Amino acid sequence: KTPEQIALSEEVERAGEELYRVMTEAGISVLFDDRDVSPGVKFADADLLGMPVRLTLGAKGFARGVVERLDRATGEERELVLTDDILSVALTELRLAILAGAA
Repeated sequence: KTPEQIALSEEVERAGEELYRVMTEAGISVLFDDRDVSPGVKFADADLLGMPVRLTLGAKGFARGVVERLDRATGEERELVLTDDILSVALTELRLAILAGAA
């Protein structure tokens, strides 16, 4: 990796850790998968664990200022803008998805 790629990876990781912190403080159960494996392995494991919603923060999305959101029940994919508002939007959508999954 180049120094630029390493710096970006660290920046993305810090943003993911911050999103994780805020969501757990809001009472949302979160699995922060920071393993050194491919995204495909992480996605497959999230499906096996039955995660109702998957938020993905990768280098490409981060560079564009977005987080990818997947609703497992409907298969709907959306991009959420990575701003302070993403937290309230993501938390509201996660709560709704969790409630719908529990019904």
